[in-house]
Amino acid sequence: MTSDARVPTDGTYGPNPDHDLWSFPKSSDKMVSMVATEGTADDWQRLAVYVTRRRLELDLTQTKVQAAGGPSVATIRSIENAESTSYRASVLHRLETVLCWEHGSINAILRGGEPTPTHTSGSKPATIGDLERALLAIAANPNRPQPLRDWAESLADQVARLREADRREGRARGELA
Repeated sequence: MTSDARVPTDGTYGPNPDHDLWSFPKSSDKMVSMVATEGTADDWQRLAVYVTRRRLELDLTQTKVQAAGGPSVATIRSIENAESTSYRASVLHRLETVLCWEHGSINAILRGGEPTPTHTSGSKPATIGDLERALLAIAANPNRPQPLRDWAESLADQVARLREADRREGRARGELA
């Protein structure tokens, strides 16, 4: 861009007739909310441990996280290896969703706090049977992407094993099954 080129200050964007470049509105204030850069390298290492642990707790591969609407495998790998201290908030927001954390949990971890698991306040908690039926419905739906169907089937299998372990434990305590 030449020194006599003018960038509009009225918030417009598009081809600038004064030069060959596009002009965009001043967006530095917007970018602050779009990029998460809180925390030291140690804080990001702590986040890496939390994200990896949670992903494994949910029996998710990095590929399954991406298939469920999370960040790309490369980005997940970068987060889990604490390779960067700057990500778009939208990327972290999608990761929180897939990891079943309330939005803002990643920033809480970076500040030394704990993530908050998602829940639906005011609603009746789903039963294990409700969860299993919902997962089996997703797994059987041919209109769903195959990675999501595979993930749902895997989770349904885990729920069935959880249900059986709960029954065995209840019988061992003398409870009615």
